Amino acid sequence: AWLSAVESVRDVSEVKPLDLLLLLLLHKNQQRRKTVESIIRNKIRAGLFTEELVTSTFHKHIAPLKQHMVAVLALAEALLECSEDIVVSFAREIYSSSFSMLGAFCQQEVV
Repeated sequence: AWLSAVESVRDVSEVKPLDLLLLLLLHKNQQRRKTVESIIRNKIRAGLFTEELVTSTFHKHIAPLKQHMVAVLALAEALLECSEDIVVSFAREIYSSSFSMLGAFCQQEVV
């Protein structure tokens, strides 16, 4: 249901940091991984998911992001495989925010 709700969003003002957080958590599910990646790439292309959304998500939801750091990095890695600059920039922002906000253990994982 959440995937459908996020997919139906067409205005940047409707996008919330919680949307990105929940997609990240859904990305942990192997059966939904490709679907989640596709939704995120499409939202990035449409200008709905921005680097500012990543930053805001990290500021507002730092505790669950720390708990699911491996999933955060797995999503960033998957997005880095895309050949589109806008998607790669989004992935870089995930890595950058992870490095600066998730603590020493995450910094080791990113490096």
